Amino acid sequence: MAFQSDNSLISNSEVLAELGHMLLAPVRAIGNGLVYLAENNPRVQALNAVSAMTDAELAEKGMTREEALRNAVPHLM
Repeated sequence: MAFQSDNSLISNSEVLAELGHMLLAPVRAIGNGLVYLAENNPRVQALNAVSAMTDAELAEKGMTREEALRNAVPHLM
């Protein structure tokens, strides 16, 4: 058992849970930062825009999905 700042008792499992939460905070922050960078990458945004289009919308533009992807990220294909 341990004491909180208000001198109330807390269990060891609560202490360990809080400690684990504090130790994992930097890892979570790095992970969130990497997700943010990936989602805001112009290439990913272009792929998402093509992915959001229906086949009918692509057909109106005279493109197949493969052609649209090739146009969105030409350096990868």
